[in-house]
Amino acid sequence: MIDKKSTASGWTTPPALRKQVQRLWDRGDLLNSVLDQLIVPEAIEASRSIAFPLQLRLKKPTSRELSEQFSDVRAWIKSLSDMRHTRLELLEKRHPQLGKNNVPNSVWVDSLEDALAFIGKRGEAEQFRALVLESMQHDRQLISWIRRRPTNVLALAPVWSRLLRVHNQIVQRSDIAVYLRQLSISGVDTKFVETHRGTLAEWLDLTLPDGSINTDYRGIKGFARRYGFKEKPTRLRLRSLDHAKPLLQQANARVADTDSTVASADITLDIDVIQTLDSTHSHVLITENEINYLVLPDRQDMLAVFGSGYGLESLGKIDWLKKRNVWYWGDLDTHGFAILNELRTRLPNVKSLLMDRETLMAHEALWGSELSQAHRRLEHLSDEEAALHQDLVDNRYGDRIRLEQEQIDYGFMLAKLVALSK
Repeated sequence: MIDKKSTASGWTTPPALRKQVQRLWDRGDLLNSVLDQLIVPEAIEASRSIAFPLQLRLKKPTSRELSEQFSDVRAWIKSLSDMRHTRLELLEKRHPQLGKNNVPNSVWVDSLEDALAFIGKRGEAEQFRALVLESMQHDRQLISWIRRRPTNVLALAPVWSRLLRVHNQIVQRSDIAVYLRQLSISGVDTKFVETHRGTLAEWLDLTLPDGSINTDYRGIKGFARRYGFKEKPTRLRLRSLDHAKPLLQQANARVADTDSTVASADITLDIDVIQTLDSTHSHVLITENEINYLVLPDRQDMLAVFGSGYGLESLGKIDWLKKRNVWYWGDLDTHGFAILNELRTRLPNVKSLLMDRETLMAHEALWGSELSQAHRRLEHLSDEEAALHQDLVDNRYGDRIRLEQEQIDYGFMLAKLVALSK
C-alpha cells in the first residue's frame, strides 16, 4: 500500500487513472464511441469520440524518489500492475545501489470495451446501444441529437420508448389542430408530454419539415402553437364602467339581489373573441389587481380590463386597443415598471396611472419591500418613469421599496381617475 508520503509525491494512482476515463464518460465521449460502432461511418457527422488505444496521463517517481522511497515505489508499481483492463509500458531504470528496475512509463487503455470495463460502465453502455438501435428504427434523424446529448439518452432511459411514441404520433398526425390532451398514446398523458417538452421540441425541430413549424412561437410556453396544437385560450376579464356602453346586449337587466346590472357585468372572454369585440369605449384602464378592478367606479366612456403580471403580453394582440387611450395601473416597484415596459413593446400608446413619485411619496406609511428587483434597463419608460425606476433600483428611499397598488388610498385613486378624461 502507498503511504501518505508517497501520495504526497503526486504519483498517479489507480483512482486518478479511473477518474481520467470517467471524465470521458461524463462528457459523453465514450458514449459517442459506442454510437460510432452502430452507424455507417459515411452517414455520420464529424465524430467527437475517442481514438484507441488511449494513453492516460501518468506522473511517475523521479530518480531521486526511486532511491529515497524505494519501498513506496514498489507498492505504487504493484498497484498499477494489479489494475485490470489497462496495459502498462515499462521502462528499465538503472540505479547505482538498486540495480535494474522496470518502472511504469505509460498507461494505455487499448479498446472502448476496456475503457467501459475499467470504470464499470459496461451495463450502461449496453443500455445505450439498445436505445440507439430503437431510435434508429424509429427515425435515423435523431442520431444527430443523440450525438450532441449522449448522456441525456441514459437519463431518459426509463421513458425513452414513450418519448419515441409521442414523437411519432406528432410527426404522423394530420394537419387538423387538436389539444395535446387529445393525443391517444398508451401509457402517455398530457403531464408526461408537458414534462418532456424540452426534449420533444429539440426532436421535432430536427425532424419536422420547415412548413410544419410555426417559428413565431418558441420555448416551453410556445410548444403547443409551434407544432400546430391548440392551446388553452388566454382569457381576460372586462367591465364597462359606462352603463350607456354595455358589453352585453341586455343593458337594463338587473342581477337578482345585487346592485349590479348586465351593463356593468364582469365578463370573461377568450382573447380571440376580444380581438373581434372592437368596443366603442374611448378609454381603457388595465389593472392587475382584482379588487382594484372590481371597485373601479362608473366612468363615462371607459372600459376596465383585468390582466395579470407579465401575462399582459396578450393585450398586444388586440388591434383595436392601439386606437384607444389606454392606461396601465400596476404595483409601484421595479417589477411594475418592468411590466409596463414590456406592455409598451406591444401597446406603444399605453400610459401609466398611479405609478409616479407623487403617489409613492403620499403613501410612505404603506411601503413594503420587493423580494428581488428588476435591475435591467427599461427602454420604453418615459423620462419621469425611468427616473423613479432608477431611484427604486438605487434604493434612494430605502431598501427595495415598493408600493402595492391595493395599498393606495381609494380617495386618492378616485381623484386621479377623474383627471384622466379631463
